[in-house]
Amino acid sequence: IKGSKTSLKKLLSIIDLVIFDLKLFDNKEHKQYCGTGNRQIKENFMTLAKQKLTQNKSGLWPRLPIIPGITDSRHNLINWSDFLLENQIPFLTLVPYHNMGESKRAWLNTEPGPDLSPLSDEMLKTAQEIFESRGITCYAPGEEDWSLI
Repeated sequence: IKGSKTSLKKLLSIIDLVIFDLKLFDNKEHKQYCGTGNRQIKENFMTLAKQKLTQNKSGLWPRLPIIPGITDSRHNLINWSDFLLENQIPFLTLVPYHNMGESKRAWLNTEPGPDLSPLSDEMLKTAQEIFESRGITCYAPGEEDWSLI
């Protein structure tokens, strides 16, 4: 895990849960939308998943924001489901995109975010069906089953 390994190991030894946001599986797409690649993100996730399994360390709970036209592609969802299963994590929270942060951007006097269409119930249901067809249990924010960690 990037950063001071000693400090991070100390932190991981005293926390019970790491909530880990995933976005785009493809490195080029991740760089395009997030400004940096995702190699380190994937490595960090794999490290935490391995520690959880082999050393009974902190719980790990992945989340994926479903952003229309960005993270909701079938390709992205299938790749993340395979990645989660390879790391023996058969669950995640699907976080529906909303543009409520726009008021914060205005307040902070920063540029507006991208103009994205709203996430429909059908789009969210499709994402959930893709994950569940591959063996991943999906949760809505606030409805997670914390006994899994």
